[in-house]
Amino acid sequence: MKLVMVDDAEPDRRLFRILIEESLGSAFEFWGEATGAKGLERCRAVAPDCVLIDYKLPDMTGLDFIARLRANEESDAARGAPPSAVVMLTGLVDEQTAVNAMRAGAQDYLLKDRMTPEGLGWVIERAIHKMGLIRQLKQERDRLSASLAEKEVLLKEVHHRVKNNLQVIASLLRLQARAFPDSALAAALRESQNRVESMALIHEQLYETEDLRDVDLAKHASLLLTNLLQSYGIEDGRIAGR
Repeated sequence: MKLVMVDDAEPDRRLFRILIEESLGSAFEFWGEATGAKGLERCRAVAPDCVLIDYKLPDMTGLDFIARLRANEESDAARGAPPSAVVMLTGLVDEQTAVNAMRAGAQDYLLKDRMTPEGLGWVIERAIHKMGLIRQLKQERDRLSASLAEKEVLLKEVHHRVKNNLQVIASLLRLQARAFPDSALAAALRESQNRVESMALIHEQLYETEDLRDVDLAKHASLLLTNLLQSYGIEDGRIAGR
């Protein structure tokens, strides 16, 4: 386990190391830094499992540190290093500070004057566990997003092929209608052609709709009517509404 503590008080850093060793044993690596800038450099270099950060630092607040840490992790995501769990440490009894820390990206919050080896060890392990769950959820979300994007591409390809097939069928019917001398048979073929073209038009309008749960029926009916009027060569003045 890799741990980084960022606190400008060297006695606190020594004390926390002792408390962690009492709780977790010696199976951990520990680095202590006195400033936020040095702490960020250390985190970037060692990719710790957990960061213990004091709320008040000489060069920034703990909230500023968390924001910069998360920004660095996002920019370094290509390296494959997992994000670090963060535990905010302070001597202030302020619930709003705790809320702000959690909102900023901390996994837990501890008061220095109420620290025990058992409590510290438990909080560190819980914070690391929380970050692991967050990482798993993000990976699952990314997997589902990629799967959804793939399905959307396949669905668009299916729609495109259906559209092309309907257009080919309509064109074949049009050619056949022109080739037959029998006017009744030609009219029947043109009727079939118009029906296929109407299906193709409605299909195109539907699959281009962003949300299929809410279809604008008036819009589709108007487009279909316009297409039929053009297909049969009917002038608007010949149709009157009642």
